Amino acid sequence: MKYLIGCWVFLIAWAQPIEVIIGTDSTPWQQPFALLYNFNTYEAIYRQSEIDIAGLVTHLGFYKSHGNTAIDPDVIIYMKQTTDTTLLSGPYSLNGYTQVYQGTFPNYNNACWMNVELSQPFYYDNNSNLAILILKTYQQWHSSPGYWRYSNTARYLTRYASSDNSQPIYLNQTYSRCNLRLVITPVGIEETNLNKMPVLTMLYPPKPNPIINGITHILFSNAELTKVTVKIYDAEGKQIRTLVDEVMPAGMKDIVWNCRDDNNEKVAKGMYFVMLTTPDQRFTQKITLLR
Repeated sequence: MKYLIGCWVFLIAWAQPIEVIIGTDSTPWQQPFALLYNFNTYEAIYRQSEIDIAGLVTHLGFYKSHGNTAIDPDVIIYMKQTTDTTLLSGPYSLNGYTQVYQGTFPNYNNACWMNVELSQPFYYDNNSNLAILILKTYQQWHSSPGYWRYSNTARYLTRYASSDNSQPIYLNQTYSRCNLRLVITPVGIEETNLNKMPVLTMLYPPKPNPIINGITHILFSNAELTKVTVKIYDAEGKQIRTLVDEVMPAGMKDIVWNCRDDNNEKVAKGMYFVMLTTPDQRFTQKITLLR
């Protein structure tokens, strides 16, 4: 696909999913879920040099080492891009994080990768490090918890805490970091500047459209640092999903709508509209959902 904006050309390419595995040691650890406790919080940084590919993160997995419990932990998973290179002991914050999954995490008896498909795919630009925050919400502790494989990073890339009373906020730093599996679909934006004219504020046709697999990419650009909102409306004009509502720097953006509303419920087949709004401009594109 090619877009011509003034004298800027943007080439958008979608490729086959790629598996990225970080960490190879087989030492067992209770993290990132710690089922021996009612609550657990785990946060880790995975470095750009370890990922080394831009694209949409669609699946996340951890390697089960051993353990006979059949309890699947109830978790909320967040991701963000960060310039941080270490994690200090202290309270965690949701600032900058995007929730990408909420539900149970598989915990079979056999040793293998346990994976979930993210309900909100996360775009990783391969410029910063990737931070992952996992909250194991209340779940009655189990005397025979599962254990997961981790590697020693020789630097503080992880912090965690467990409790029987409440969700831990203050986390303790450690060199131990769980081995991670990501599935990333490369999404590249190749930008060619023909005469150094500035990019325009614009909303481009979603791809794919019509939607047949429950996911579409929404590409837009903003010419300057400004407040941007991107919302989805149904055919009757009712707002059903807010995808963006923040101040954003100038440039091209690629976000994903997973055909769910603000309550994370799947929407029905039919016609929808995506609207990009800035303080000065408004753009609309039509989307057809076929599933």
